[in-house]
Amino acid sequence: MTPGPIVVWTGPVMASNLPPGALPDGARLVVVSRGSSPDPSAKAIGSSHFAALGAQLGGSLRALLARARVKLDPAELVGTSSFSAGYGLIEHLLRGPGADQIAAHHSADSYYTGPDLARKRGHVAMVERAIAGDALLTFTTSGTAGPGYPSCSRAVAALLAPYDLAPVALPDGIPAPERTVGAGGLLWADYGLRFKHGQHATLLAGHWWQHIVSPYLVARAAPPAAPPAAPPAGGDNLTLAILGAIGVFYL
Repeated sequence: MTPGPIVVWTGPVMASNLPPGALPDGARLVVVSRGSSPDPSAKAIGSSHFAALGAQLGGSLRALLARARVKLDPAELVGTSSFSAGYGLIEHLLRGPGADQIAAHHSADSYYTGPDLARKRGHVAMVERAIAGDALLTFTTSGTAGPGYPSCSRAVAALLAPYDLAPVALPDGIPAPERTVGAGGLLWADYGLRFKHGQHATLLAGHWWQHIVSPYLVARAAPPAAPPAAPPAGGDNLTLAILGAIGVFYL
């Protein structure tokens, strides 16, 4: 069976956060659950740790996957997803070599800034690719803020302020946010305080991957449609659904 797409899931996360059926068949899931720290005893799960890992790799998606012994072919499309502090790594990947191979990114309450709400250039580049229809970018945000930094809802609002966004209806099966807006391949669902910060990883991310991100990756990877073949004489058309196991790799 041909391997499915590569999916990078980063932040203080586990593979089990994305339940069976959330990812495309045969997906190769690379879990990056900690960043880099000079202290080997540190948990290394802060945004600075994930950013440090991204800097060490020069923002290279290929170098990150090589650490997990996953080969990235030049034409292969990748889906990424981050929760919480994982945006520190994603920011480097979105502005590094190979960023154009990231076909989709799902941010699960995972885009933060300082009090000045400065826009991060890697995410800005991905926003503009998505609005132009070249990629999929989805955000779920909460109103949960931290000491000295605004909530993800406020940070994403500042990130998307320059763009003309319109209300968007979500597919069935996704818990309803307070509001959803988008343009092109960009979707932002603001959940306010309807869900806790951690539930954006443990509950919401699975729904978003199953109903939006995975179907997009599958459609992007599909070969051009061919004319339907005639059924064999004396036989019926048969459809064979092959459900592949998901390979999981931890860094």
